[in-house]
Formats: sequence, C-alpha cells, structure tokens
Amino acid sequence: MKKDEVNLFTFLNQIQSKRRTVPYDKKIANAYILTLWLSHDKGLIGKVNDMNKFLFNLPDHVVYEYYMSIIPKGKRYIKWNKKIKDEAFEKRVKKLQEIYPEMSSREARMNISFLQNKNVKEK
Repeated sequence: MKKDEVNLFTFLNQIQSKRRTVPYDKKIANAYILTLWLSHDKGLIGKVNDMNKFLFNLPDHVVYEYYMSIIPKGKRYIKWNKKIKDEAFEKRVKKLQEIYPEMSSREARMNISFLQNKNVKEK
C-alpha cells in the first residue's frame, strides 16, 4: 500500500489516534462501514450501539465526528470475522436438496442449521 493512498483504514486510524491527517470523505469510509468495522471490537460495542439508533438519520460526517470524540485514543487490532467454508455442511446441503429437489439451498442451510442448534441444546 502506498503512503499517500487514502482508504478506510486511514479513517479508522484517525479515529483511534485522534490525529486528523486527511479530511473525512464519506465516499471512502461511509458511516455504515465505520460502524460495522468498529462494532467488531468488544470494548467499543456499547459506544457503537449508542450511535446505531441514529445512524441513518444523521449525516455521515456527524457520525464520524461522534466516533472521533467518543472512541478512546489508542491502537487496536480489530479482527474482521470471515465466513468459514464448511465442506461437510455443504455436503449435507447438497444431500438434502437431492432428497427434496424443490428445496432451495437457502432453505436447506436454514433447516440444517436449525437441526444442529436443536441437537446442541438438547444435549
């Protein structure tokens, strides 16, 4: 990544360091994405949730200013949770669709997830 490149992480670092090096640009880091990213930190979830009620009623720069003022200064490592591909789960989906051809893959995934959760709760 180039030093002069401005991206989402530039604005996230500005929020964490309280040092403004680049003026806010909602095209690069809109309020929804900032909120989504900051919500992955368990220490910030309460502060982010307070803003979540007003997120779509306020302009993006106001949300950014709120985060600049309320998020404690300090570097954080915020891990983004990625979807894990479960091959065994996908095999079950295919098998269920073979048995019930009218069932969509979405419905098959929901049914399998429901049955797995039900079995875990019964144990």
